[in-house]
Amino acid sequence: MSQPPAFNQLPAYTSDLKEVIESEKLYIRQRRAHYKETHPEDTDTHLKSIWGMAVSGGGIRAATLSLGVFQKLIVEGFLRKVDYMSTVSGGGYMGACLSTLLNNPPDKFVKPGHISPDEAGTLIPGLDAETSPLVLLMETRPITSPVSPDPVSNLFPESKPRWMPTQMEQDSDDLEHKKETAQQLVIEYAQPGKVKMDARHQIHHLRAHGEYLSPEKSIFSPAVQRLVGAVFAGIVHNILLFALALTAFVSINYITFDFISGKDFFHQLAEYQEKVSTKSTADSITTLAITDQLASFWSDYVVVFGKRIKDSLSDHAFISLTLALLGMFTALYFIFRVGQILRKLEIEEMQIQQGKTKPQTRSGHTIENYYENLFTQRFNTVGILGGPILTVIAWFSGKGLGYIPQTDYWIIFGLPAAFAAGLFLAVYLFLPFTNFPSRHSRIARSMDGVLRGGALYSLLISIAMPVGILLLFSFSFFFNKLFITLTSSVSSLVSIGVGYLAVSSSKVKGEGIFSNLLQKLKIPAITLSMILFVVLAASAITSLLITQSEMIYLPGWLLGGSLFLFITLGIFVNSNRLSLHYFYRDRLSEAFLKTDGRVIREKPDRQGKPKVNLRNDENLRVKDMGWKQIASLTAGQNTHPENRTDTDGSVWEPYPRSPYHIVVTALNLQGSNELVRKDLKSEHFIFSRNYTGSGSTGYVRSDVYREGKTKLSRAMTISAAAVSSGMGMSSFFAQTFITTLLNLRLGYWTENPWKYRNYGDTNWKNPKWKYTFWPYYLIQELLGFLTADQRLVNVSDGGHTGDNLGLLPLLQRRCKYIIVCDFEEDHKFLFESFSHAIRMANIEENIDIEIDLTPLIPLQPEPGKITPSTRSVVIGKVGYPDKTFGTIFYLKSSLNQEPLPVSAANYHSKYPDFPHQSTADQFFDDAQFEAYRSLGFHIARQAAREIRKQLEKDGEIMPQKS
Repeated sequence: MSQPPAFNQLPAYTSDLKEVIESEKLYIRQRRAHYKETHPEDTDTHLKSIWGMAVSGGGIRAATLSLGVFQKLIVEGFLRKVDYMSTVSGGGYMGACLSTLLNNPPDKFVKPGHISPDEAGTLIPGLDAETSPLVLLMETRPITSPVSPDPVSNLFPESKPRWMPTQMEQDSDDLEHKKETAQQLVIEYAQPGKVKMDARHQIHHLRAHGEYLSPEKSIFSPAVQRLVGAVFAGIVHNILLFALALTAFVSINYITFDFISGKDFFHQLAEYQEKVSTKSTADSITTLAITDQLASFWSDYVVVFGKRIKDSLSDHAFISLTLALLGMFTALYFIFRVGQILRKLEIEEMQIQQGKTKPQTRSGHTIENYYENLFTQRFNTVGILGGPILTVIAWFSGKGLGYIPQTDYWIIFGLPAAFAAGLFLAVYLFLPFTNFPSRHSRIARSMDGVLRGGALYSLLISIAMPVGILLLFSFSFFFNKLFITLTSSVSSLVSIGVGYLAVSSSKVKGEGIFSNLLQKLKIPAITLSMILFVVLAASAITSLLITQSEMIYLPGWLLGGSLFLFITLGIFVNSNRLSLHYFYRDRLSEAFLKTDGRVIREKPDRQGKPKVNLRNDENLRVKDMGWKQIASLTAGQNTHPENRTDTDGSVWEPYPRSPYHIVVTALNLQGSNELVRKDLKSEHFIFSRNYTGSGSTGYVRSDVYREGKTKLSRAMTISAAAVSSGMGMSSFFAQTFITTLLNLRLGYWTENPWKYRNYGDTNWKNPKWKYTFWPYYLIQELLGFLTADQRLVNVSDGGHTGDNLGLLPLLQRRCKYIIVCDFEEDHKFLFESFSHAIRMANIEENIDIEIDLTPLIPLQPEPGKITPSTRSVVIGKVGYPDKTFGTIFYLKSSLNQEPLPVSAANYHSKYPDFPHQSTADQFFDDAQFEAYRSLGFHIARQAAREIRKQLEKDGEIMPQKS
């Protein structure tokens, strides 16, 4: 392959990940040249020894640990070698912070005295200890005790000056070799407009925002009030949409049966209620218990109505037999249709093998799957809906001809069962006689099985349908007061919401009968609560309809009003805007994409030092990472092959300071038909400088996707959307229903990259329409039917793919050296995300990883306490399909046997579960922040030694002098 193309020559859309990876190499070459890290064996077609770094999810814990790791790797000179940085969730907080800091112009930063003005623009900001916004080496002078001049009693004996990195622990003696001569850096507070940013400003800002979700605790503070408003507004909107849809559904059924029965159906229901009341009075019982009422309803009411339905079918035997015969003929048609499909399938498979046609099937389907699924859908549709449709035709025809009197409306409950019975009998009677050699194939047996199962489904549904209709309207009589029903509905909603959060957000620790039972009962208990809520809500609506005034036909008004409001809200209210995404995004942006610093006042009219904003990158777009806009154009300046020219005429030149940042999110695919995706329920969806997308949707150039408007803050927030309706592998039906209804949605609906596949063609249509009918997407969230073949796709936390490390994208890019920072909560040291990533790499990418994790496991585990392990870093080997090899440096948040920093050791003595405190704890005070940061620095010190040894062994660097 020739040298990578210039950016403007890249395809706007590609389904080939290799093209995406190839496009990234130009940036990596530019970055290596900037840091003078170009490998001697790099060629136009190949980059030697690609480095990658994966930083895991884990919220503020992962962010703080990774800060310490970044600082140490900067000091040791290894972070400048990293070509790719792949981040998930909390790791993305610090990843985005680093990327945006390095995307700022040099004039925003303090210039060390030993860097000349000519060099400053080139070196600052950078990833060297002297130029990094996260660490800066400063000289510390020996301090003599003021009490006694005797050197023996000096607290700090006179010795040569040593260097310490600002904002780090003071026992960094291994940094002495970093400087030959001391340079004293003096930073003083300045007036607004004159202050420059340094590492101290940035670290102080991060510390101050350790409690980033709510830095202010007052209930009247803007942050808390906005959180309350965002949650409540979303809940009100989603429940209102649900109530309107349920009202419309119940009203349609009410109007239908009211019209067909001539109002007699609901009179009979009312008469039964009188019967129950009379019975309770006779028994001297004020009100029957709900269980007694239901039992009485089943024995006295459903059975009686069942007899009425049977008698009606007997009285009109001709119509009943006609529908049964139609059911039989329908079954015979589908039995015959199997043979036609087999012949068509045989022809198409032959044409595919000969290359005469391409398979027009969905992703993950063979041509057999396609025809089998299509056959199943059509048979089920006809079997379930055919009876009701024919019933409507038969009812109106018989009524119009005078054959069916108005009062004999009970036949409509039985005719669907007559059709289904005919279908059932034909399938089970005639299929045994179709044992021909041509139907001995697997696909034929499969479709015959579909006929048997579908016929049984149709019969059961047609029998259950009248019972369901009776229950729908009869439940209202079991709650004599509408107020009680509404109260029950609200309390049920609150209870299932609180129950879900309590059980799902806190992992059950320890092993025991109660813990195991709670975990097993979680899903069925939540599911039953959800069903109870829906039933109670429906009963509240039917109570209102049945007790309506005769003067105004309330069902008609309710139906019209609910549909009007449902459609209006669905079109004009953006569900993305009402989710918690924007609140979460603003909190993260304020903490990690902005920097403030203290300044002195021009006039000392007030006490103290106010803060001013020194950096604001919350609006930095993904497409602009690693680019710098050319302020003034000169002749020929925009023709440089490595520049980027936007549609508005602006020209950008490369600004290759940061590692190529890949923000990993999860594309939710709970409704996918692919077997692998059906198990994982998601796949990696990336946001990066060059391309955005996934394997299922393809990849769109980031300056084309959404017109280039996607911001890094949005990508970072989506990658950290831990609580969402779509949660990949963790999704189940009750969870999607409740999180959608209660607006516990941090995920996001974004444009499908697949819709850009014809970008630039005359027939291409912009997928961003002016209006979106949001209930369509909310229903998919509610039911968990999320796929990759619609206009919008649902994306959430990258950890929902199971790869909470972001390791797979680095393996796909064939990195030779990969630094993996696993900082997720793992108090049992099960290494679940790492194990899952290894399994995915092996199954989907044919990549073999060999690593021994034993040294990371605590030597003497204790319940509720993290105890020391042998090491915090282990090395593994990677074998790629092209017979090349790589090395993984796996860093685990653990307490190794080396002496811990004072702040980390002291914090662990107070909190034994450190450093695996719950991810639900997103409020770090100063002590907690420093404990995790210093531990990250401590772990990275061990990692730096292992990296240096491996590079010396591989001949990548010269052995260090002793």
